[in-house]
Amino acid sequence: VAADERWPDQGDYTVADYEALPEDIHVELIDGYFYDLATPTTDHQRIQFHLSMAFLECTESHGCPCEVFIAPLGVNLDRDDKTMLEPDIFILCDHGESEDRKFEKPNSLRGEPDLVAEVLSPSTREKDCLIKMHKYLNAGVREYWLVDLTNEKVVVYCFDEDMLPAVYSFDDLIPVGISGGKCSIDFSKISKRIRMEKERFHW
Repeated sequence: VAADERWPDQGDYTVADYEALPEDIHVELIDGYFYDLATPTTDHQRIQFHLSMAFLECTESHGCPCEVFIAPLGVNLDRDDKTMLEPDIFILCDHGESEDRKFEKPNSLRGEPDLVAEVLSPSTREKDCLIKMHKYLNAGVREYWLVDLTNEKVVVYCFDEDMLPAVYSFDDLIPVGISGGKCSIDFSKISKRIRMEKERFHW
């Protein structure tokens, strides 16, 4: 089969096309378009790991009925056949009521997480700050964190409270909005731990 017969044009791709890709091709599907996902740097992975552990510690220590997930794990955000995202971190909470958010497959959630965190990189900055931000807002995600390694800032949108973001430094105590005031992340601890790891391993 010729390549132009096998694959649709950009804008016409579906979740089925996404799932049919070889394992060594790493992309996200947004409104029928494929977007390449770059291999994460060591700093990206350190932030992703330590932030996810801080979220987990917060939820467990305060009895929040939430679970923390990290990439690569698909999120069929719009519950359609045109979008499959892979957030760096997302949190899914049990609201104690009937919902249609569920893991239809072992590797993908159907529906919107409560909180999403993305670690910015040069190749994904525009997509994360614009395209995905609007997708998360419109899908009903309650809180969105953008972790800016270059400028050592964390931008937090609490969509169900205020459309204007709060901007924090890597030395700040950052409240987790969806916890209702129960949880905060001491980002200075994450930053300090990463600096120690980089000094220890020299990279």
